Amino acid sequence: MASPNPSKQEPSARREETLFDYNAITPGYYDRIFRTGFVVRRFWHHLKFQSVMSALPKAAKTILDIGCGPGSMLSVIDNRHLSIGIDISHSQVLYARENYGTPHRKFVCSASNSIPFKDQSFDAVTMVEVIEHLPLPVVNKTLSEIKRILKPEGLFIMTTPNYMSIWPILERLIAWFGAPDYNEQHLMRFTPYRLKKFLESHGFGISNLDTFFIIAPFVSLISWKLGDAIYRLERIISNRFGSLILAKTTVRH
Repeated sequence: MASPNPSKQEPSARREETLFDYNAITPGYYDRIFRTGFVVRRFWHHLKFQSVMSALPKAAKTILDIGCGPGSMLSVIDNRHLSIGIDISHSQVLYARENYGTPHRKFVCSASNSIPFKDQSFDAVTMVEVIEHLPLPVVNKTLSEIKRILKPEGLFIMTTPNYMSIWPILERLIAWFGAPDYNEQHLMRFTPYRLKKFLESHGFGISNLDTFFIIAPFVSLISWKLGDAIYRLERIISNRFGSLILAKTTVRH
């Protein structure tokens, strides 16, 4: 394998369903939303990435982003890091390489349940709105792989929709307006409590778990600056009803 240096309380799961064909999504689709899309969705992606990056340890030198898609999040990470993105979609990986690849930012086509890197290779692993897209057996193997490739004291940071929030309504609205049908794509459905118990059952210790995005993205329609201020307030409140859950974890030994 290459080196990066060149539950007890189960979530709601639809086990009979198979992985969506992510090669069917136009290369760069989500990157275009991130850069130039409708303001609410653009705000969502920008602030989501900001939340994940603020959770990254400042001393991290090697970062793996699982399910990197077109490379949008890694494109805004400090280039002093060695950051590697993996994704199952070959077309998205090609887009990421062409648009954001650098000597310190690489993209690899790989499934999450068979990560092609050595044990204890990374200081941090991120997985941003990915876990909900995977069948339960794939999730179980992916979490085992994350534990294998993380260095001692390394961090695993992830986000996923909160099904104890208004997210199910947003899911239906997005599909109604002709965007991807997340009800079709999402095979795992978490609440904060279920996610905490699920990660703990796989050997992860929770150092922080909170939610965000109650009204902030919608306020961005009026003013991005005001939406940002409300987002920051939502993070301080650390409620359990935001549309996205963010978990910051370590491997328990």
